Amino acid sequence: MPIGDETASVVCLLDVLEHLTNPEDALAEAHRVLVPGGRLIVTVPAHPRLWSAADETLGHKRRYTRSMTRAQLTQEGFRVRFLSHIFSWLVLPVWAKRRTRPGGGPELGLDVASPLVDRTATVLTALENTVITGVRLPIGTSILCVAERE
Repeated sequence: MPIGDETASVVCLLDVLEHLTNPEDALAEAHRVLVPGGRLIVTVPAHPRLWSAADETLGHKRRYTRSMTRAQLTQEGFRVRFLSHIFSWLVLPVWAKRRTRPGGGPELGLDVASPLVDRTATVLTALENTVITGVRLPIGTSILCVAERE
């Protein structure tokens, strides 16, 4: 990145690491530009068992577990401050839609145009955001991690 060493207070890698052959390189670069104590915010797709043609279509190299996420960030010099699954309400619809699609095509899960679906997703996500302030969710289609540069 064309940013000086230790000049950023926050770096966001939102749905990035899963696309990289060597995600360690991006994490090392984030570590370089962050000030000591700076925050790294990461989201990655969760649950390797949800792997499908959709992941291949999207260019994913992997899906993550919480332990994989924690280990990768810790190895690159970050201290994990928050780590939870998110979009827990979406796991079953994604899994079902990906598994029941005739021919196994690349179904993303909830990629439908519907005001009802949009409103329901908004309400469920808001509810989940309230819950994860006190509880880490054991399941979800993505993982959210906030880490600090040591």
